[in-house]
Amino acid sequence: MTLKSLGYVSSLALVTALATPAFAQDQSPTPSGNASAQATTTTQGQATAGNPNLQTTGDETNQNNEIVVTAQFRAQNLQDTPIAITAVNGAMLDQRGQTNITQVAAQAPSVTLTPQSQTGGIGIVAFIRGVGQTDFDYALEPGVGMYVDDVYIPTLSASLLNLVDLDRVEILRGPQGVLGGKNSIGGSIKLFSKKPEGSNTGYLEAGYGSFNELNLRGMADIGVSDTLAVRVSGVATSHDGWVDIVNYGLTHPSSNVPALDSRSAYKVNGREGSQNMQAGRVALRWRPTSNIDFNVSADYTNEKDSPVPDVLIAAGLPGPTASNPNPFNPAVPYGATNANGGGWLVGKNGAPVPYDCHFVPYGQYSCDTGASLPAGVDRRYMTYANFLDAMVPTSQAPYKPYEALQNSDFTGWGVMGNLQWDISKAAQITWIGSYRKYKSNFSQDQDGSPVAVAQLDNQLNAEAWSQELRLGGDIGNGFFDYTLGGFYMKQNNRYSARVDLNYAGIDFLHGPDTTPSTSKALFFNGTIHPTEAWSVTGGIRRSWDEKTYTYFRRSPDGTIPVPDGPGIGATPAGTGAATARTRPHSRRPTRAAAPRRGARSGSCPAPRGARTAA
Repeated sequence: MTLKSLGYVSSLALVTALATPAFAQDQSPTPSGNASAQATTTTQGQATAGNPNLQTTGDETNQNNEIVVTAQFRAQNLQDTPIAITAVNGAMLDQRGQTNITQVAAQAPSVTLTPQSQTGGIGIVAFIRGVGQTDFDYALEPGVGMYVDDVYIPTLSASLLNLVDLDRVEILRGPQGVLGGKNSIGGSIKLFSKKPEGSNTGYLEAGYGSFNELNLRGMADIGVSDTLAVRVSGVATSHDGWVDIVNYGLTHPSSNVPALDSRSAYKVNGREGSQNMQAGRVALRWRPTSNIDFNVSADYTNEKDSPVPDVLIAAGLPGPTASNPNPFNPAVPYGATNANGGGWLVGKNGAPVPYDCHFVPYGQYSCDTGASLPAGVDRRYMTYANFLDAMVPTSQAPYKPYEALQNSDFTGWGVMGNLQWDISKAAQITWIGSYRKYKSNFSQDQDGSPVAVAQLDNQLNAEAWSQELRLGGDIGNGFFDYTLGGFYMKQNNRYSARVDLNYAGIDFLHGPDTTPSTSKALFFNGTIHPTEAWSVTGGIRRSWDEKTYTYFRRSPDGTIPVPDGPGIGATPAGTGAATARTRPHSRRPTRAAAPRRGARSGSCPAPRGARTAA
């Protein structure tokens, strides 16, 4: 099936049904003393536009805290920038020991940045002033724009950016679009790398911490000639996980739960939350004349992690619902049986094992007792997930047992170029081009227990090519400054998954769902300065976005289900059991044209039920 979304957006700104089992999981907080817990300073050291009385703490007191930003595509003191912006320079990042963008955002007002949960793999969830996006599906657009050296990063995956050799970070709050790049309704987060200077300097840092955390980062800035310089930087980090994966059957030998786990015969089979990441960047800078600055860079990231840590905080019969008018009660179990009456997990006595509070290891909704846990296991940081569906095969779901992977991997690379040509004070040309590509694999055990409620293996493949051209300048000796430009981006993305949803009675291959898209825009922004203390700014943007979402569904063995049957997930052809194919149908293109200051263009309406299955 194919869905197409066409968006035509103009912006003008002027400023004076299925009863699923109740379960709740939470991304596990980092335990005290964990390697990932970084020390941060108070917000007194934060530089925010509109705060002329900037305060500092610690070693920052004696430093020059003037921060130069380019949010309006000209160098300005942060305090003189008339927009809602928070900025941190490289020196402040080093002093605070901040190595990840989420740590910077924690000190910015109205900004929330968190890593993706286990259901999203390696990536980031960004919200500014309550506007953002949590779903990684390519059919949707992020509400907050992420940029590296003015290059737009179009997806939530791959956006958990490590602060490697940065010059500064700028967080712009509110709708963005009339100043360039891709429009975003929540705001923008911009990372700017340090440019090569040819200083023939470098550094190498190493650190070791709890959970066997090892951090390495380094840089070398080399002058090749008077006009050419190269800068090489890299980072590597690794640490153990902190959420123990515990075998319920082995730790509760008197229970009805069998000790099913093909990976290990131990009570603790591994840990969620481990990380093993390496990233590198090579930048080349050429300045043939005083008014031409050409920069080109290439980067590569490789990350092999265990699943993102999740802990189960509640399980049982959902309520109140149409079938259960009573409020949720953790003591009331969910039956966890299929359409044939068989259990999703068959107990040692042959009876179905219910899904309930016995699998919640800690908290007010837990009734887990009688566990024989190994020494050192903390109930606050453990899970009974086993990433295994051991249900007895049925005609509706014959492809069992199914064992999901236990991984969260990412490999990506990109190249980008930036040319600045200062023809005169009134005419300055900027070109920005990039190509980026990545693959992300991650697994999910959404129930956090040996009862297989929902399990998935996911793969995301993405590539994006973008071009941006801007003309800016200052006319009338500071009376009027402007930015005029155009933006183009083309993406080719695919999402594939094995989707095993026992609560819905389906088990199928999701995709590959392709989502090609193009985005084009023209924008203009100008500011008049009648006096030094008074300015009037206006901007306009015109966007053209097109995105086509085509989705496929197949049986887990790769075959196409037979038409006119009860549903996806039945036995292969020739066994006498009927299956069904999702019937293709079309929807009219969605078109939008409305004058508004900010807009999230480019999103495509996902097919009904598709995200439930994914």
